[in-house]
Amino acid sequence: MFHSRIGRKIFLIVSVILLGTTLLYLAQALRLMDNFGNQAVQINEQGARERARIFLAALTHEQANGYAQQLYQIELASAMLGAQASQLLTDERESASPEGLLDSFVYEADKHFYYRLGGSMIDFFWSADPFSDQAREKIERLSALGPQFMTVLHQIPEATAAHYISLFGGLGYSTLRATAQEVIDILPDARVVDICTGEPVLVAAPRRNPEQRTVWSNIYKDDVGSGLMITASTPFVDGSGEFAGVTGIDVSLADLLIGLHARDGRDVDVKEDMISFLMDGKGRLIAFPVERLAEFGFDVDLTAMRDSTDTIDQHLGDSAHAAVREMAATILMQWQQIFPLKLGGTRYEVASERMQPTGWYLVKLIPEAALLASVVATKGALETALGSMNWSFARSAVLVYGASLLLMVMLLRLLVRPLLALTQSSRLAAQGHFDDRVEIRRTDELGELATSFNGMLESLSQFAESDREYAATLEQEVTDRTRQLRQYERVVAVSQDMIAVVDRQGKYLLVNNSHLLRHGQSRGEIFDLRISDVLGEEQFEDKVRPYLKRALAGESLKTEDWFEYGSDQQHRHFVSVHYSPDPDEDGTINRVLISVRDFTKIKRVEEELRKTQQEMIHSEKMAAVGRMVAGLSHEINNTMNFSSAALPPLRRRIQALLDGVQDRHKFENDLEILLNNIDEGNRRTQAIVQRLTTFSRQELAHPICIDLHGELDRALLLVGNEDSKVEIVRQYGIGLPEITCVPDQLCQVFVNLLLNAYQAMAGNGCITVETLADAQWLRVRIIDNGPGIEEQSLKNIFEPFYTTRDVGQGTGLGLSISYDIIQHHQGLLRAWNNEGGGACFEVALPLGMTCATGVSTEDQ
Repeated sequence: MFHSRIGRKIFLIVSVILLGTTLLYLAQALRLMDNFGNQAVQINEQGARERARIFLAALTHEQANGYAQQLYQIELASAMLGAQASQLLTDERESASPEGLLDSFVYEADKHFYYRLGGSMIDFFWSADPFSDQAREKIERLSALGPQFMTVLHQIPEATAAHYISLFGGLGYSTLRATAQEVIDILPDARVVDICTGEPVLVAAPRRNPEQRTVWSNIYKDDVGSGLMITASTPFVDGSGEFAGVTGIDVSLADLLIGLHARDGRDVDVKEDMISFLMDGKGRLIAFPVERLAEFGFDVDLTAMRDSTDTIDQHLGDSAHAAVREMAATILMQWQQIFPLKLGGTRYEVASERMQPTGWYLVKLIPEAALLASVVATKGALETALGSMNWSFARSAVLVYGASLLLMVMLLRLLVRPLLALTQSSRLAAQGHFDDRVEIRRTDELGELATSFNGMLESLSQFAESDREYAATLEQEVTDRTRQLRQYERVVAVSQDMIAVVDRQGKYLLVNNSHLLRHGQSRGEIFDLRISDVLGEEQFEDKVRPYLKRALAGESLKTEDWFEYGSDQQHRHFVSVHYSPDPDEDGTINRVLISVRDFTKIKRVEEELRKTQQEMIHSEKMAAVGRMVAGLSHEINNTMNFSSAALPPLRRRIQALLDGVQDRHKFENDLEILLNNIDEGNRRTQAIVQRLTTFSRQELAHPICIDLHGELDRALLLVGNEDSKVEIVRQYGIGLPEITCVPDQLCQVFVNLLLNAYQAMAGNGCITVETLADAQWLRVRIIDNGPGIEEQSLKNIFEPFYTTRDVGQGTGLGLSISYDIIQHHQGLLRAWNNEGGGACFEVALPLGMTCATGVSTEDQ
């Protein structure tokens, strides 16, 4: 019977009916018991939940009152220290002379700072440079805070340390938890740490604390200890009322969080499951178990925190989880409340209370499962009892169900046997055996079905022979067509052009090997991408989508353009792209064939040739102008010699004539004005000749050792104009080394940059020429206060022939040539806009090009 599909179906249907009846019986019997158990659990759960909420509210209220007083005491102590520091600095009485104070300090060579061990405080100068008498006097005054620091530390058990941090580099530090030498040993190098840029100085500075009151810092990594800290920080001022530094009381985050746990002895013990934290009135986390920050939607790398400049500045309202943001808004709505919260699949009960007078909130979260532990135990006992009863009912149902199935099997055997014979013949016919016939000697419907089936087998036997002949012919045709397709695929695969077939959205359907090599994708990866994923959305929208639309409309077209295949300019390619529509059999165009040929090398050779031609033309022009200027300056100089030589004897003869003049004083004044005008004209003409002579000097083509400041002065002399109202400010660095370069090429760069700055000034403004050196580069910055450069032009100003001037006022080669000259010197040329207005051009030359002496001519 079970070899027949019909028998199996009948058996399955009847079995399902019997099973459904049995299950209905069981469900009706057990429903009443389940209702009874659920009602008992609900009553128990309501009582437990109410007791837990009362406990949580009472615990939060009790701890909020205690913590408010403790934190307020710390704020008052910090404010007292800040007031005392301001008083010490504003006291007009003369302090002890700082003479000899330096001798009391020890210079820590490995750490590059000074320190002095006092009775109750360690004084520091956090600088490797010698400190001034004024700074020594201030730190001597602030050293008097030592006894107050120790008093605060004894009276406030939560305090880890007390300190002051001054803007002049001084620091005083007191602690009860470590020896002075231990503190000194673990302090970082003064050259890499600026204590005035970290917490808690920044949080109390006027920019973030205009009211100059005591504030709490963000959570930060302590420079001295190994844990995380928060600080109550108070600003203090000097004698002129200016912000001079901060006093602070450090509190260990771990110590502060210890007291936030629930105490034992309550009806519900949730000490291990409770989450407690403090936040201010704006939602900023003051104290929080940092190991659970990720659970609340904050991405903080604790291992990367090294010193006080590394802080945790998190607000609940900035969490990545919407539930946490809603919790923050709910807490800030009322000063005291309790409400439910679902976070990450866990349900919590949240209690919060605002603490006076700080205005902070104490928040506690307890998982609902921990609160309802007794309910879970009761529910488990009821489920065990119900399970035992269910098992008894199930055994009875199984016995009834088995007896019914046995009876059904016996009835089906009588009906299924004839069907099995038909099924066996059908399988043989499906395998191509049409000679077997079904023998069923019955006159009912099954007998008629057997007769019809035998006639069908006879017809199939005849058709099978003709199908075998047709199959042989079709197989040969398929073999020939397959050979042609493979030859076509090999031609496409080895083509140097990039060939791809894409759909209407630009998704890849077919690509050749050249396309895969260019984009660095495997054949399996490329079919999950679109053209915009490879070229970028901006290039796709500007350079591909318009032509793709036209090709989908039935147009075959070609375009040439630059494409970028990476972030580097070396990945820019000039290509020719052919778009050809690929219609379906019904004429609908849903695919486009794209063929790409790369002409980058040819295009770049053309650009290089054009650039070389322009440079040669420019060089010939400059050579001709130089020869002309040399002759002109010689002739002007000869003419000026006559005038300069005639002035001294003219003055002497006029002086002799003045002896007989009656109104001699007025006559002398008039003559002096006229002679001075002639002298001034000669001086200006000589300056012009000097500039022309400098310009016409033969260019040196080989590198020599020069003073960078001398080349800057030469460039300023060439572009200077006495009638111009542009002010030149020289801010030359001291002790810069000489550098090896081609001086005329470097002077040409400076002249081009200064001329651009003059033109940006429009004859009125200020140009600052600044030189400096760092560990790798010798830098020259030319800064103007003009209108600046448009952001779009900043990307192209160093390209050949690019200019923002009107036609006829510039070729666009000045900055391009300057860029090539600096690259030839292995340097960098870049430009940017200043925040306050104007533009800045910086020339950076590597220090590896400095001369062996290492001393500039200015120092010599």
